[in-house]
Amino acid sequence: MLPPLAKLKYRTQSWLDASQQMPLRLQLTLGILAIIVPGMVGYGWLVRRAMAQMMVKSCEQSMELVATQFAKDVQVDNSDLLTPTLLQQTINKWSSDTLWMWIKYPQQGMMAHSVELESIPTSVMSEWVDMELPMAEPQAYYVDNRRLLVMGHTLELQDGTMGQLFLVQDTTEMMMLSDRARYALGLTTLIVLPGLVGVAVMTVRRSLKPIRQLQSLAQAPTATTPPIRPEELPEELRELVLSYNHLCEQVSKTGEWQREFTNQVSHDLRTPLTLVYGYLQSVLRRGDNLTPAQHEALAIAQSEAEYIIHMLQTILNDARAEAIATSSPSSDQPPSHDSNSSHSAH
Repeated sequence: MLPPLAKLKYRTQSWLDASQQMPLRLQLTLGILAIIVPGMVGYGWLVRRAMAQMMVKSCEQSMELVATQFAKDVQVDNSDLLTPTLLQQTINKWSSDTLWMWIKYPQQGMMAHSVELESIPTSVMSEWVDMELPMAEPQAYYVDNRRLLVMGHTLELQDGTMGQLFLVQDTTEMMMLSDRARYALGLTTLIVLPGLVGVAVMTVRRSLKPIRQLQSLAQAPTATTPPIRPEELPEELRELVLSYNHLCEQVSKTGEWQREFTNQVSHDLRTPLTLVYGYLQSVLRRGDNLTPAQHEALAIAQSEAEYIIHMLQTILNDARAEAIATSSPSSDQPPSHDSNSSHSAH
């Protein structure tokens, strides 16, 4: 049994080996998508996180401003005026449908609170009343399908009394706006992603166009196959193109050597064999004094010479046909017959 890490390494290597057998276009497309898709998902996540942080920061600043103004309102010279009624009036002044607060003294407990807090479940409210300052950061709560943000502020009055002011911001509407923006971003991503995929496919296809051209030309290189200009291609393909041009040059030289060899054979072999064949025919026509054995030997020699001449003629005709097929249209000329071809083997 292999350990888990070894299994993972083996499976990863197997997958990499299998992916190398996929078409290059598919490999490049998948590679681009492997960058685009996680990048867009990560971008969406970062945008959502940034929007949430901005919303929380805005709420913190708003509640901090309210707490500062609240402290100014309750700072009076006469401490006898700091009654629960006065505190309640001040809380009612600063409370709203989305901003609630309560104030408590460490020794006396809750002194006053917003009316909206009466709708909060008892368990949650008990937890809030037991809160103590300082708070490391605002606390987020999800109560009755509402998203609430709670933070605290220390009140230092002129008579030296230390109070604790707690504020609750209802962020439900802001979070709904944030969710709508996130959904809009996700919808935009879904709309843009196919376009990006199309651009990636077109880019890969265009990048592989020189390879396809090279492939179509290299399937059957001939002596007249035009060389590919490497300076017009990407740098990664220039070495391959130079090798291909060298191959075409070698094919052209080989074809030229083949034609020269064929012409040489036609001149050096077919002409003497034709003379020998004609001499054998003449001897056989005038060989009345030949013995049957001599006549048979000369007939066999004549037949073999005729076969060799026919084989050389076939090779010559094939070479000429190939030269015509591989030549450019502007240089196509009717094949010229060798002067020695007049010696027929009939």
